[in-house]
Amino acid sequence: MSTIDDKLRRGYDLTTRSGGDQDLLGAAMVAFHSALENYFDEFLGSLPQIDADVRELLTSGRIRWVQRANLALEHGLISREQRRMILDVNRLRQEFAHGEPFSGSAESVEAYGRFVTELCGRAVPRPARRRRAAAAPATAPADDPLATEPITAPAMDAWRERNATRQSRRIDLLSLFPPQQIALLLTVSLLLAIGVWVGSVGVWGPPDPAAVGFGPGRTVLAPPRGGATAIPITRRAQIVRLGGGPGWLRERPGFDAATMPIRLEEGTLVTLVNREPVEAEGTTWQLVAAGGYEGWCPLNNLEPVGGPAS
Repeated sequence: MSTIDDKLRRGYDLTTRSGGDQDLLGAAMVAFHSALENYFDEFLGSLPQIDADVRELLTSGRIRWVQRANLALEHGLISREQRRMILDVNRLRQEFAHGEPFSGSAESVEAYGRFVTELCGRAVPRPARRRRAAAAPATAPADDPLATEPITAPAMDAWRERNATRQSRRIDLLSLFPPQQIALLLTVSLLLAIGVWVGSVGVWGPPDPAAVGFGPGRTVLAPPRGGATAIPITRRAQIVRLGGGPGWLRERPGFDAATMPIRLEEGTLVTLVNREPVEAEGTTWQLVAAGGYEGWCPLNNLEPVGGPAS
């Protein structure tokens, strides 16, 4: 089990055993925040576009939290609101470490733990889910420094945030080409597409499905919402971008769904089941098979590999 998983487990354990003890709750908050620190440093340090000096700071853990949060925002891991909340929690951590009393509630500490757990790509423990469903008070105490922050709506999938960041940085085509040229380009593209289709169909009817990539060796995934283009994916794929920890197949699309017993690691080979992807909780999910189990996996964690499944 990685350091991240150890700290998350310790955070939930301390929250469960606190019984209202503020020192234990403060220690739980420190454990959750430390797990997030490890995740950010590992993920950001693995990005090739990170400057070498900054990577050295991330690897050694000597980077300041403000710079760490700014990098996470820049590379699409968190939103601006989540950055502000994380830095506020870091301030509480520093105060607690210097002997200040901790005044947060068990509900707010556990909510921050769920936020960190989901951001790190881990599954929230089942007891924590049951406590969440048990409904904490609708209005948190006014003196709870964590409960006043927008801990809801966590980043379920870093891919969605990174994709939004990339989309925001794209140059509007209208600023480069006048409308007449854009219309001409679209017309030419449409004519070329029709010509390719007519040439593939021919005068004797449609071609064999396997010859155009729809046979048993290949499948085409539906595009995710938001304008992304569908790409052909081979029936075999490998697990990627787990952030240093294990991954798990889900019984249904969604991070709260029950997990399968099969443990997924970076590079694990899976077989894509011939089902269209499903959108759930802001994430595109693909049904895959591995180790004798079938379950749902975020499409962002799949990277196609060459050749059909044997």
